[in-house]
Amino acid sequence: MVKVPGMRRILSALLLAASATLTTQAATMLTNLGTTVDGSKAVGVFEDTSYMLAAGFTTGAHSGGYSFESTTLSMSNAMGSPVSFTVMVAGESEEEPDTLLATLSGDSDPAISGNYTYTITEPLILAAETNYFIVVMASAPAGTNTYFWNYQETNEATSPDGWALAGTAYSTDSENWFPDSGYPILSI
Repeated sequence: MVKVPGMRRILSALLLAASATLTTQAATMLTNLGTTVDGSKAVGVFEDTSYMLAAGFTTGAHSGGYSFESTTLSMSNAMGSPVSFTVMVAGESEEEPDTLLATLSGDSDPAISGNYTYTITEPLILAAETNYFIVVMASAPAGTNTYFWNYQETNEATSPDGWALAGTAYSTDSENWFPDSGYPILSI
C-alpha cells in the first residue's frame, strides 16, 4: 500500500465540499403560514366589483440578492364561480405594485380551503433590502364570484435572513392601488 502525504485531508475536503453541494436547496425566506387566520380578502368579483390584491414584502440584506422560486398562499373556500386565478411578482414604486416581474404557475382554481404553491420557471433574482409584491387576480362574471386569500391582523412572520411583511394593497382596475389592512398569509 502506498501512502500519499495529506491524502486524508484532501479526501475530507472533497467529501465536505460534495456534501455542501448536495444539501443546497431552496429555503423559505419569509413565512406566516400556520398563524391565526383573522379573516380573508376577496380576489375576483365581490358584489359586482372586481378586486386584485397585493401582499408586500421586503427582502433581507444579502449583498448578492435572492433567487425567488415560489410562493405558497393560504386560501379559504371560494364563493360562486371565479376562474383564472393568477399569481404574479411585481416591483414596488411609491408603496404600491409597479413593474410586473414574473407570472407564476400553479393551481388556477384554488377554490377549496388550503395552501397552494405557485412556482416560477426561471429563477427571478430579487435585490437586497428591496420591496416587492405578490399580486393575485382572478376573472369572474358579475355578482359575487371570488377566491379568498386568508390574512392576519399583525405583520408577524418568520425569516432566517431579515425579510419582512410590508403593506397590503388592493385595486379595482389594476392601475390605481389603495392601502388595505391586514397581511395575507403566505410563504416565500
